[in-house]
Amino acid sequence: VTLNGSPALVYSVYMRPNTPNPQIDLAIPADVPCLFAGDMNITSPIILRTAQDDGTRSRSVLSWMQSQNLMTNNVNTVCTRLALKEGHSHTSPDVTTTRRLTCTNWHTESTNLS
Repeated sequence: VTLNGSPALVYSVYMRPNTPNPQIDLAIPADVPCLFAGDMNITSPIILRTAQDDGTRSRSVLSWMQSQNLMTNNVNTVCTRLALKEGHSHTSPDVTTTRRLTCTNWHTESTNLS
């Protein structure tokens, strides 16, 4: 895609929640701005301050992000998934990361799904 007149890469990802140690076999070209976002099904206080670290899974994904110089754009006090059922917790399985781009004004809105 082109953002502000310059080429950029956009990746959308879904990581199955049952995979204990997901392997990301993707090398993003270092000289191109990119947005890498999606449902990564990780829990870490880096992503959401109140979350418990899920161990190897989140560390594996966060380590890969660091190796690609991706910056987390999540606000770690804001959930990306609001629980719709009583007894369920608000969580942040969705992660937005960027390199050489800045995302602003992202927020979660409750949606009534009857």
